[in-house]
Amino acid sequence: MAILDIDRNVVVVRIIYDGPPFSGKTTSVYQLSNVLGHNNEVYTPEELSGRTLYFDWMEYIGGLFQDRKIACQVVSVPGQISLKERRDFLIQTADVVVFVVDASNEDVETTQIYLNDLLEIIAQQGEEATKVVIQANKQDVPGALSSDKLYALFADIPDIQILETTATAGKGLREAFVVAVRLAIQRIENLMEQGKLIEGTPEVSSGKDLLVQLQQHIKTESLALSLEETNDSPVPEINETQATPPVAEATVPPNLPCTEVARQWIWPPVTANDVLERLTTHNLRSTLMNNVWIIQGNYYWRCFSKTAWLFDSDDKAKSALRQQIKIHLQCSPFLSEKRCIIVSEEGFQNKRLWQVTPVFPSLDALLTQALQRSSVEVLTHDLLKCAAYYIDAYQQMTQYGVDIVSNLEYFGLNTQGQINYLGCIDNKNATRGPLTDELLIDGLQQAFAERIKTTPSSISTTDIQYALKRFYDKEEGLAAETLAQLF
Repeated sequence: MAILDIDRNVVVVRIIYDGPPFSGKTTSVYQLSNVLGHNNEVYTPEELSGRTLYFDWMEYIGGLFQDRKIACQVVSVPGQISLKERRDFLIQTADVVVFVVDASNEDVETTQIYLNDLLEIIAQQGEEATKVVIQANKQDVPGALSSDKLYALFADIPDIQILETTATAGKGLREAFVVAVRLAIQRIENLMEQGKLIEGTPEVSSGKDLLVQLQQHIKTESLALSLEETNDSPVPEINETQATPPVAEATVPPNLPCTEVARQWIWPPVTANDVLERLTTHNLRSTLMNNVWIIQGNYYWRCFSKTAWLFDSDDKAKSALRQQIKIHLQCSPFLSEKRCIIVSEEGFQNKRLWQVTPVFPSLDALLTQALQRSSVEVLTHDLLKCAAYYIDAYQQMTQYGVDIVSNLEYFGLNTQGQINYLGCIDNKNATRGPLTDELLIDGLQQAFAERIKTTPSSISTTDIQYALKRFYDKEEGLAAETLAQLF
């Protein structure tokens, strides 16, 4: 990325802020802009539920290199696994990467996954490989990992530098940034010595320029994927969690989770430990439905385990756990923060993977309540609200390419009034490409038909259909027309 901009007489470097979700990348860039006197002059093209979808951009010009000012393009990448393609593209343009770690989070497994992805990209760069700075963030949280403990964790990375920060308060951000700039300048010096430093006008001089470049890359990659999928002999995608057949009969009830589960077999550690203790205070019983074992843990928790999630070795179970962590991180905007994964003992050597999710008031309960309204206006309003919640969640989950059950019992409203998916998830039958109206209508019909059919209403179906037809030409048109057909 480094380039000598002759027209502006500056040397341009790019500093990328990378790291797992919720580690503080965006907060670091915004607070850094304040620390450097730019007062929130950050460009963020688009967000979803407060999460970065493309990048956060800031330019800072300061310092000197051989009588030229240094123009730093500071860019944070999206953390969602579903946006890995965008993240990888941006990292490949970096002169230095600031890897932001949530030092208060004991989920070392996720940090290692993201760091390994970063190191794989850097390993392909040869002699001019991008340098990495570790930013140990959230030091204000009691029990946060210190830089000394993190040095032991990242011992395999040569010449690594770790700096402690509290991004929300702006503490340590300037120091970490200065180290990053210093490493970027060292890279420039190496390029100059080898005669490889590019001179000219940068292709990207603003956040808007970078957005255009990134969107063009996304279109190119999507076209390549489409061409690949039309090949006469496509290579099937392998799901790690499906690669190993079950080692026991599907009808044999599984062992239930217990509190004595090693730390390496739960994710995230703190949440999972708390959930295990709550679960095991109640009598648990498993039922088998559509090759999925389901445990209803009192009124507040539900556990899922597919019959195929039984593994005859630690390596296979560990691989499945990692795959599930990736899927959960990918879908995190629409999953409860209290959701967790547990791998429990099953027999002498086997291990079973469980997904555990809290239970919130479901859309099925809201729909039942709506159908019992005595006013057609209120009934119609509540029906469309339920449909809107469902469509929003269904669109997003399908966009992330995961397999979900379109059962209204598995869509619920959390305590903040946000929709969460509360069912079993996997990447089997992952949907690619945009969600069509036909697929959405089919999903609505499957989810709503049974409840509408079995819940009697005091209002005539003709009146309900007429009320819904008034919304045909509005924003709720697709949902209104589909619901009207179900009555």
